[in-house]
Amino acid sequence: MRLFKPRYITLQDSLSEQEQAQLAQAITAALPPQQPSEAFVRELERRLLLAARRQAAMTVARHEQPRLGIIGGGMISVVGGLAVWLYLNARKNVTVNSTTA
Repeated sequence: MRLFKPRYITLQDSLSEQEQAQLAQAITAALPPQQPSEAFVRELERRLLLAARRQAAMTVARHEQPRLGIIGGGMISVVGGLAVWLYLNARKNVTVNSTTA
């Protein structure tokens, strides 16, 4: 159950030049321009550079992962194939030795 009926503000698609000028004056009067402190600017620059370096490092790592996966997968398949061959070879030798004895 709703206690309050929602209110909607109808926005215009465009403003006339006079309305735009009045709106700009009202915003400028309500929110005067502010200059950030030098410490804030330095800290922001430091954080942005750090984030950019981190993102660049992640991009490089993402490009390396497929190569590592291919190499690792190839090595695992070679080792697995060798293990199967050794197992079958040992089983064949056991079978040959048991039939000759």
